[in-house]
Amino acid sequence: MPSELAVLRGRLLAAVFAGIFGADRITKILAERWLEMGDPVAVVPGLFQLSLVHNTGMAFGLLHEVSFAGKAWVLTAGSAALLAVIVWFAIRSGPLPALTALGITSMLAGAVGNIGDRILYGHVVDFADFYLGSAHWPAFNVADAAICVGVGLLFLESVREFRRARAGGADLGRAGAAR
Repeated sequence: MPSELAVLRGRLLAAVFAGIFGADRITKILAERWLEMGDPVAVVPGLFQLSLVHNTGMAFGLLHEVSFAGKAWVLTAGSAALLAVIVWFAIRSGPLPALTALGITSMLAGAVGNIGDRILYGHVVDFADFYLGSAHWPAFNVADAAICVGVGLLFLESVREFRRARAGGADLGRAGAAR
């Protein structure tokens, strides 16, 4: 039977998932309702605007210009397969460090949000547009941001693990040499 702490942790991660997924859905619905394609709304002039984009490609518009029959379904299937692999590894790993669990949860919530768009619309709804002069970062959404934050958390945890292993490795190396 799981401990109370494990149950609480599971509920917190479920709340994070639901919060990210909900924020992603709500912001995409509002973007579709309030924004017009090709008519950006300046929020911070010269830096940030809301601009409705139907992204038929991958993250940050990769493959947006590539067109082939069934593209939305191929990208959806690929995303779902990657999602399944992440879940499989997470389950097989057993209890995960907090940052890793939070990172995976963020990535899963974002992936589910974007997969949902592809299934419902055949594209992903993007709207956040950062730019400086004529240089634009590709438009993105809450799901994309959550995926990036999740990857960042996994990176931070891997750095922490590397440092722990390195600090302990010196002792292990000496102990191994003494045998």
